[in-house]
Amino acid sequence: MAQAYRQWPVHPDDIPLLVCLVWDDTVGPEGGFRAFAHKALPFGAFGAVWGYTRVAASVIHPLRRIFSVPQNAYVDDFHRASPARWAALHEWVFQELHAMLGIPLKDGKNQGPAAVLDLLGLGVISTGHWAGLRLTVKRRDDLAADVDSALRARRLSRRDAARLGGQMGFATTAMFGRIGRVYASNVSAHRGGWSERLADALAWWKALLRCPIYRRRAHGDQRPVVLGWVDGSWDMDTGTGAIGGMLLSSQRSGRSFSARIPQHLCAELLRVGKKQRNTQSELLAVLVLLLTCPDELRGARLILFEDSAPALENILSGAANDDHSKDIVGAIWLLLGVLGVELWIEWVASESNPADAFSRPGEPEKQAEAAALSRRYSLSAAEPRFPASFRMDAGAWAAAVAAAKEDWARNDRRRRALTALRLGSVDAGTLAALLGAITFDSDDKQVTLGWLRTRRAGVVAAATQYHTELLRLSCAAARPHARAHGTTAVALRQGTPPRAPPGAARCNAACIVRGVGSRGSATIDWLQSVPTPETAKLDANDVVVGFYAVPIDGIKERVRSAPLRKLGLDVARAGPTALSRLADARR
Repeated sequence: MAQAYRQWPVHPDDIPLLVCLVWDDTVGPEGGFRAFAHKALPFGAFGAVWGYTRVAASVIHPLRRIFSVPQNAYVDDFHRASPARWAALHEWVFQELHAMLGIPLKDGKNQGPAAVLDLLGLGVISTGHWAGLRLTVKRRDDLAADVDSALRARRLSRRDAARLGGQMGFATTAMFGRIGRVYASNVSAHRGGWSERLADALAWWKALLRCPIYRRRAHGDQRPVVLGWVDGSWDMDTGTGAIGGMLLSSQRSGRSFSARIPQHLCAELLRVGKKQRNTQSELLAVLVLLLTCPDELRGARLILFEDSAPALENILSGAANDDHSKDIVGAIWLLLGVLGVELWIEWVASESNPADAFSRPGEPEKQAEAAALSRRYSLSAAEPRFPASFRMDAGAWAAAVAAAKEDWARNDRRRRALTALRLGSVDAGTLAALLGAITFDSDDKQVTLGWLRTRRAGVVAAATQYHTELLRLSCAAARPHARAHGTTAVALRQGTPPRAPPGAARCNAACIVRGVGSRGSATIDWLQSVPTPETAKLDANDVVVGFYAVPIDGIKERVRSAPLRKLGLDVARAGPTALSRLADARR
């Protein structure tokens, strides 16, 4: 037999334990059982698996520790991924060790050596500079087909959920860090039927299989080391929380952040009916650290100190029991994978955690301590970036990752705006990046988009056809801040407040985007009206955006302005028309 188990004899005292009965019609007048005893380990026996696993370990250990051969084994299947330069030498050492130990070797049980090796549904890649894991094409396609089938049927039995969740759990061994584990556990824990949590987990696995972030390790990788401390606090009486953290890097200046958790996130945390949300605030502090300081962390080795044991265990395992914790942990590992951060996390006592001072913005003593730390370590205060919600959209995330791999996503302004629109990303950094790509080449450095009025009739701004996506994104950002409806024109001006478009009835909202052209330091201030040079101090690169209501008169103008509705402008309520003004005058 080809099975390696059959090579190993059973001890004579254990032979009675391996007796099997086989029915034979020739035994006696009516047939009977014949007894057979195995003299070698039988294939499929539970003890045989454990027995040969110990034998395989006795071979692998000296190969790794004495000869530095990257040998692996799965029960009785040996596999080795070696760079071509050392492949022949590793194979010779492997065979010589078997000969020295007196263990017979079957060629069918030895895979490799090879630089690229497919085994157990995983692909192992080894080069002279790096090594990595990936899913084989067949394993990836099979998993994607099972996920799509469950999403279409909107039903998954308990047995199928356990099987699919187990396959996903094994597939996470090829993923970066703990990516995908929290979603695999959600599938495994399903008890039949359908639920939103299961649908979300399947959607995330569909996205991960579309844009996987595989495990990869460079040989002799010299990553910059970054030290980070985070902390979160929660007040059960008021139902509010705060977070803080600090980052020290040898290549960049230190950063710190301190802020209260936004009210909408606090309300989302309290929907579960549980008042204590301290662990979730601790996890949120880690997520905000990654969102706030991506440039300092990209490609670095992050040594993170955390004073909450439950939060630390959630991050290390890549899983959690609380639904909000699952969402945050999943987001943390996705960001670590995107940034390529190698994480090492340690527990530290609260008394020794400097981030504790930054996580309590309402306590004067803690704020004084935070100010002293900032002066001592030359920390610059960073505006924390909070997620819009704890629940991320898997499809939007996959679209963003796929777009980031294309050159146009970085070089084409229109494509970047389209990606931001699909993700609903209207934060300061996104607006600053798009505004930084605009050339304010007019004499007054102003660009007006949307509906413009001439002496005789209104016209669609000529620049709108070049900045349609920016116009849509600006309108989406201003919608929560506009005091009234009817925005038909958007004026952007660099370095100074914009002039109101001709015929503007009112200004609905305005904002100042600071840090345009810089990375990681953009901010946005929303105002109810356009500021004046006396009330706002502006730098040369700052852009002031005003949202105006310019009246639209007559049927002809309404027909010409109708296409602007697709760009987010509210031309249906654009202010008083000429007829209404005439009627008001007659009254």
